[in-house]
Amino acid sequence: DPEAGVEDLQVLKYDVGGEYVLHHDGEPRVLTVLYYLNGVGKTWFPLARTGEDINDDPCKDINADEASEEFLKTRENAIIPQNKQQAMKIGEDAKPGQQGLLVQSISGAVGKNQEETEENLNNPNIAWINRGDALAFYNYLDDGSPRLNWRALHTALPTEEKDGVKWIANHWFRGGTLTSPC
Repeated sequence: DPEAGVEDLQVLKYDVGGEYVLHHDGEPRVLTVLYYLNGVGKTWFPLARTGEDINDDPCKDINADEASEEFLKTRENAIIPQNKQQAMKIGEDAKPGQQGLLVQSISGAVGKNQEETEENLNNPNIAWINRGDALAFYNYLDDGSPRLNWRALHTALPTEEKDGVKWIANHWFRGGTLTSPC
């Protein structure tokens, strides 16, 4: 229904090694919901905050207003990364599981020993997923402004041999209907 403001469900299959470069779902997509159909895969948000402690903020040394402006200019000028290297420059000093938020299959928590497994499970930079779990995030700031949230940048990291094929689905919700702008 074009008046509903939600795009059709999209189902995606990533073979082993499959990935999707760093990107933003916004404009006019207000909300993204990712469904981890078989519980496989890693989605990384390199600029996401995982707590209230400013020292743990991957963007603590970034001027938020300047970053938002630069992000908007990039989108307006349609400067889209042409390859993985260009896309990853945005978070080139960050590492999945250490900065930002890594959403990952629970099978990845198993370490070489019990201590490593517990350390993995308690990592505040990782959200563990199971088959059927869903993740929702907003593509705009929650301050009432029409500004895109650059912290919603995310990437589908390569699937690993040990996990096999990744099946996900996504829904994109718009601020308006599918037949009218936001």
